[in-house]
Amino acid sequence: MAKQIKQGLIVLIAFLVLNQTATNAAQAALFQPQVPAAAAILVDQQTGQVVAQKNSRQRLPIASISKLLVIYLIEQKIARQQLKPQQTVTITPKIAALSQDHSVANVSLSTQQKYTIRQLETAALLPSSNSAAMALAQVLAGSQEKFCRQAEQLLQRWGISRTHWYTASGLRGATSVPARKGKFIQENCLSAREVAIVAQHLLQDYPKILHITQQTQAAFPQPNGHFGVINNTNSLLQTSAYHFQGLKTGTTAVDGQNFVGVTRLKGRPVITVVLNAPAEQQFKATTALLNQATRKTQLVNLRPQQSIYVANAQTTNNRILVRSQKKVTLFFRPNDKSTINSKMHFVTPVLQAPLAKNKVVSQQTIRLQNPIYNDYLTTTPQIRYQTVYSVKRATWYQKLSQQLQHWFKL
Repeated sequence: MAKQIKQGLIVLIAFLVLNQTATNAAQAALFQPQVPAAAAILVDQQTGQVVAQKNSRQRLPIASISKLLVIYLIEQKIARQQLKPQQTVTITPKIAALSQDHSVANVSLSTQQKYTIRQLETAALLPSSNSAAMALAQVLAGSQEKFCRQAEQLLQRWGISRTHWYTASGLRGATSVPARKGKFIQENCLSAREVAIVAQHLLQDYPKILHITQQTQAAFPQPNGHFGVINNTNSLLQTSAYHFQGLKTGTTAVDGQNFVGVTRLKGRPVITVVLNAPAEQQFKATTALLNQATRKTQLVNLRPQQSIYVANAQTTNNRILVRSQKKVTLFFRPNDKSTINSKMHFVTPVLQAPLAKNKVVSQQTIRLQNPIYNDYLTTTPQIRYQTVYSVKRATWYQKLSQQLQHWFKL
């Protein structure tokens, strides 16, 4: 009986520890925003620091945000000179027919019209044309099904595993089951955190994509051969004080509105994601997220310096000063302080003089005492330390003097 009680207590303690760990992980960001959306996240685009998050790990339907994967793979092919922006594309009859179905299409395409890669990218990003995204997927993979496998492989490379992609456009896959709220049948699903990872990769690898997404409208060829105007579905480009440059909207059948945005907060480039907000609330939720972050955060520039031991250095006690190569800017809570408490790793087991000025001697992961500052999208940034001044090698007389001083201190 006593043995059973002991085992039960062990299980209970383990459960409480794991539950507390999960709670701490869920609350790792600086604050949880109060926004009308099922999930949200605010991330520093450069460092990957998670500033705010709400239910950011649950996978939800992302609808047309899916098109960002099409765009990434197209831009990748262009960068590798396997495609050209002005290369023309012929639309298949099936995709042309879909573009005439106004229940799922807002940009008409024609089999008789030639479209450039760049024009189709613009149509997929601004008015969120499903047909344009499908045409690009066809160029990439030869079929919609093969493209979906490419998308899954891309996500896997980014550390986003066990996904199932149904369509390039973000439309629900072919199913006879009617859409029901909370029943994500044959829908492309990612978490808010994963959407931010997708956006971060796109922006870091192909930043010129913002030249397209910051346009409020663009010219696009019509089936009759003339040019018409297509409009951007991102209303924050014109109405927000945060000066958005993109990125993508998405509307689910029954689960609400999505938006991933690119803007600046306190001068820092940030990515915002809101998923499954009520109708017409995705932009209000995004603005609320940024307003709360403006009030609840401050920027702190970290450029630590430390005293380290260098063998045979012509210095007192063989100690020298090293400083981080660059400053690292992080979001903190107002009036809060937290220091780095991670271990420093040296480039060699024992540092020996002489050392040149600005010589990199060690690195350190930015792991702060307060865990709320240690949540990053992917990898935690590192600081590289370098010498502040050149370090000369001690002479035999100086070495003897240092040794004598050491003995007399004992």
